[in-house]
Amino acid sequence: MAASEQTPDLEPAGEDALSASFKAPDLSDADQAELLSWGRSLVPDLLCEDRQRGGLTYSIRAVATVRASLDDVMDIFLAEITVDYRSLMQLQLREFFADAAVLFHKGQSESESLSIKWTAARTKKSVASLGGQVGVDLCLLEYMGVTSSKLVDGPKQYNALNDSSSSNTSKNSPVGVWLYEYIDQAECPSLYDSSKLERASVSNCGFLFRPHVDEGVVENTFVCSIRQPPGARTKRR
Repeated sequence: MAASEQTPDLEPAGEDALSASFKAPDLSDADQAELLSWGRSLVPDLLCEDRQRGGLTYSIRAVATVRASLDDVMDIFLAEITVDYRSLMQLQLREFFADAAVLFHKGQSESESLSIKWTAARTKKSVASLGGQVGVDLCLLEYMGVTSSKLVDGPKQYNALNDSSSSNTSKNSPVGVWLYEYIDQAECPSLYDSSKLERASVSNCGFLFRPHVDEGVVENTFVCSIRQPPGARTKRR
């Protein structure tokens, strides 16, 4: 994750691509520092024991293993430009995919990057065509980085995992993080009036990638909260 700013690729996939409605945010160094601090602060909450605090309801959690290195997995999910991000979202959402765009991306260090991305998805009733029918879209802050398992798990859980002989993940190994959180950004306006897309909100969503005890295998854990009461969303400041 080189610390170089990418020129946002907002060329639409077609003449009517929804992403043509957006422009790249003009973020100062101070803005980026604020967002980076916010992204880092969300990492420990991905799997912490008190993840229900504030009334948040975590509706999804999945664990799977893949044959790959940690670096390979992080490179796949990085998706610095729109064409790569569209491909990634098409792979994940399949027939529900509508459009996606990278509005901003910048490497913050050799092991961290910060992005603002947008994704639109068809609902079950509008799989055939989004035209005039209701779908959902998301404007997201994306934080990616490689950090220590102690930061992710907390000291208590970290010590328990490292003392356990039954753990499937490598002890004291780095953990890859791909985290995204709803962000209210002026350059990512609602498209409800023009495209009937309901702006959705997610909180504390993301993947944790841990090297497995078996060489060449990575354990992937995905968690996400979609339902939340008003005012419970995490704050940028």
